[in-house]
Amino acid sequence: RKQEASGRGKAMKHGFLDELSTTDSPVRRLHAETKLAAALAIILAVVTVPMGHYVEFLAFSIMLGALMVASRLPGFILVKRMLAVLPFITLMAVFLPFFHRGTVLWRLPIAWNLAVSREGVELFLNVIMKANLAVLTMLILNSSTPFTELLKGLETLRVPRLIIVILSFLYRYIFLLIDEAERLLMAHDSRKIHLGKWTSARSLSNLVAVLFIRTYERGERVYESMCARGFDGSITLLEPTRPRARDYAVLAVVIGLVIAIRLTVSRHG
Repeated sequence: RKQEASGRGKAMKHGFLDELSTTDSPVRRLHAETKLAAALAIILAVVTVPMGHYVEFLAFSIMLGALMVASRLPGFILVKRMLAVLPFITLMAVFLPFFHRGTVLWRLPIAWNLAVSREGVELFLNVIMKANLAVLTMLILNSSTPFTELLKGLETLRVPRLIIVILSFLYRYIFLLIDEAERLLMAHDSRKIHLGKWTSARSLSNLVAVLFIRTYERGERVYESMCARGFDGSITLLEPTRPRARDYAVLAVVIGLVIAIRLTVSRHG
C-alpha cells in the first residue's frame, strides 16, 4: 500500500504540467491546431492594442474569462500560476515610469533626480496588462490541451522540427532530472551533519556539477536508444485526428470576435 501510494504521489508530482488538460470541456474537445491558431490570434491582437485603450483590455479580459469558463478550468489555479509569473513581468517593466519622458507626476528627492512621468506610468500599465493577458491565454491553451497534442499541432503548423524535438525532450525528461536532483539532495543532506556552512556551500556547488554530468550522460544514452528505435524527430499520436467543421467554425468565431473588439473599441477610443 505504501508503494502504491508513493507511486500515485509521484504520478501527481510529475503530472503538474498536464494535471488540468484531462478535464472534459467544449474547449478540451477542440483540435489542437484550432486552439493554437486561436491563441495566436488573441495574443497578436492583445500586443497590438494602443497605449491607453483600457476598454479594449477589458473586452479581451471578458473574452478570456468566457473561454476559461467554457474550459471548466479552476480559476484559482490559473490565478496562482499567473501570480508566479507576475514578479518577472513587473521586474522588467518597473523602470519604465522613471525613464520614459513626459509629464512629470512625481520627482524622487535623490541625487539622480529621477522623475515618474504620466506617459511612463501608462506604458507600465500597458506592458503589465498585455503580458498578463498573453500569459492567461497560454495558460488556458496549455491547461485544456495535452502537451503531446500541442506538439503535434505545432508540427502541423510547420514550426521548425528542432524546436519541437527540444520541447518534447524537455517535457519528457525534466521529470527524470527532478528525480535525479532530489536523490542527490537527499544524499547530500544525509552526509552534512558535521559539515560547516562554508563546506556545505562548496558541496552544493559540487552537487550542481555532478547533476550536469549525469544529465549529459543520460542525454547521450537517450539519444543512442532513440536512434536504435528509428526516431526521426516527428511526433506520433496513438489516435491521430484532423480538424473538423466545428473546429473551423469556432476558430472563425474567435477571430471574428478579436477583429470586432479591435475595430469597435478602437473606433470609439
